[in-house]
Amino acid sequence: MAKAPDMNFKELVNALRELNPTVDIRTCHPAIATSGNRIYSSVSTDRLKMPPGFYYNDKNGMTNKHNSASGMYIGVDVYPIKGNEQLTSVASPARTRGKQRAEALPDPRLYPQYDFSLGGLQKTFDQYEVVGREGKDGQVEHVARRREDGVTNSDPLMVDRAKFASMWARAAKRSGLSFPNPEFDSRANDEVAYKYAFGVMECEYNNLMKAMQWQLRETGNINPQDVCHIVSKMQTRSSRRINAPYLFSSDVFADAATNYFRAATPDAKEQTQRTPVCRVSENEYFQ
Repeated sequence: MAKAPDMNFKELVNALRELNPTVDIRTCHPAIATSGNRIYSSVSTDRLKMPPGFYYNDKNGMTNKHNSASGMYIGVDVYPIKGNEQLTSVASPARTRGKQRAEALPDPRLYPQYDFSLGGLQKTFDQYEVVGREGKDGQVEHVARRREDGVTNSDPLMVDRAKFASMWARAAKRSGLSFPNPEFDSRANDEVAYKYAFGVMECEYNNLMKAMQWQLRETGNINPQDVCHIVSKMQTRSSRRINAPYLFSSDVFADAATNYFRAATPDAKEQTQRTPVCRVSENEYFQ
């Protein structure tokens, strides 16, 4: 039997989209350079039509092993889109027409090596703020706006990252610091909180990241009460703790925190429930 022509990853994706016009087929977000060749599909692999020579098994994923003309083959992991939306590629150019000219398109340079260190979060805070604007349905939608020139970006990954950076800074500010100015939102107080959030709190941030990733790998969901309990037991070089309840004090905050940590955990299990608002009060947490 004649062997099928060789295909690279890009050609395979294009062929799958042509063979399955009603199926949503995506690739990994370009910012996540370490994830290798991944395909995300809205249907299971047994319902996908594959190019000649391709088949699927648990060992090699979607592959043309033993069936390619040159003997060279590829193996591609296939994941469901549901539960992995934050990790998938952005909309195709055809879906982005009509966007405001002042809005930047998603750019992998926004996420240097997809940096989830505290330093990476600090860079996002320095460069972006979160603002609201009227969406197509009349509801307010959040976008990340570049502080330097006001250019906005609605890429969900960028928006969630900018949200969490702002949340982290505010949570540090609400952690019982001694401020030089009696007005809470003064510039002098903001400078103290900034140094605390993106300097002193590095150990707390790293421990929080480990705790969140552990939950996501074990259950796929985040329990804010457990997170607060873990953080409250942390022993660090700082005399205070990050205000963890604040990070989950509203649905908007809980969703942004969940999306941020899920994006930092490519091997997280599928999320089965929305992260609830934290029931631990700030006064109770700091007792």
